[in-house]
Amino acid sequence: MASPTSETSLPITFLNDISNTQAATLSNKILDRHHYEEKIIREHVDEEIRWEKIKSFTSVASKHGIIVLGSFFAEWMSCEIRKKHLDKAPCQHPVLNFKQNSLLIPSITKKLIEFCDLNSAEEVGVQIHHITLRSKMPSLPLLSCEKGAREGSHLCSTLGCVSKQHIIIESEEDNQSRQTCFGVLLQVHQSGSDIGCIVKIKPCFHGRKLNTNLHDQVKYSCRKIQVVISEQEHEELYK
Repeated sequence: MASPTSETSLPITFLNDISNTQAATLSNKILDRHHYEEKIIREHVDEEIRWEKIKSFTSVASKHGIIVLGSFFAEWMSCEIRKKHLDKAPCQHPVLNFKQNSLLIPSITKKLIEFCDLNSAEEVGVQIHHITLRSKMPSLPLLSCEKGAREGSHLCSTLGCVSKQHIIIESEEDNQSRQTCFGVLLQVHQSGSDIGCIVKIKPCFHGRKLNTNLHDQVKYSCRKIQVVISEQEHEELYK
């Protein structure tokens, strides 16, 4: 059982005191209790294309030799978010306050009581997306919104989203720059049929910075899509 240091905060220290498995169990319980839904944020899709159409895109573009269909991008974009946060975006990251009498998983409740006693605290307020991060990492570093610090970053730029695929740790500068990023650029061939075919994929600036393979570049790109329509299948509209 640990106490906060200059390198960690009270909530982060508590999350590091529980295991990955306990964090994942806690995360799943929160998702069920608060009725999180998988939704594509309408503003993250080029206004020239209906987001419902993305799923129907066929493709000749590939990553790691695997054809990337529109259904991949539909799932890739989908946030896990509460309806109230979808209807009205929160002003800050949602927080859960865990008190010693909170109805948590028994093993976590025991840890919470011991932790609060050790740190003379009545409760621990934890940002929900930090629980998601802890569930997929061995431990968490100090996370802060201060300039030059590292923080929990949403690839989807959506406060309230808790998707494991959308939350990473990166610098405050990179996180803030995602707010104005246009996202991944798809060139879609569409002629007589109403169904488009993805012929080219260009990851966003943040993904391309990795200078690795297309798979990783798409993985770390902002979860937004811009579409350019081409009438000729082999026409190249951008570099």
